Amino acid sequence: LNVLPGDLRGGAAKHLEGFRLGAGNWWQVFYISAAILGAFGCSKITGTYGVARGVPVSHAVIGGFTMIWGSRMASGCTSGHGLSGMALLAIQSFVAVPAMFAGGIVTAFAMQAADPSFTDSILPGM
Repeated sequence: LNVLPGDLRGGAAKHLEGFRLGAGNWWQVFYISAAILGAFGCSKITGTYGVARGVPVSHAVIGGFTMIWGSRMASGCTSGHGLSGMALLAIQSFVAVPAMFAGGIVTAFAMQAADPSFTDSILPGM
């Protein structure tokens, strides 16, 4: 089943061929595995495994994919734009960083308006 047009099919396949094999491509698997094992170990040691309040798994997965998609669209992540991009005087970063701050501020106000007790659970006594 061919779902991509012919010119994209050949180009994408040839581009991705270089990423399939080789020890140099496995660092990401080890990195993610170590992050998962580290989080698991930390939660077991602190006694918070299965106790900590969080979001449903489906929401976490959707949020993760949304972050990945946003990072790809913005040509980098928040830290990359804020630290490296701004230091290199990249125009994309000078647009992205204020947009990310504005998005965070709007989200905070929207969450506060939707549920005033939200900030009480995060910042008790404030």
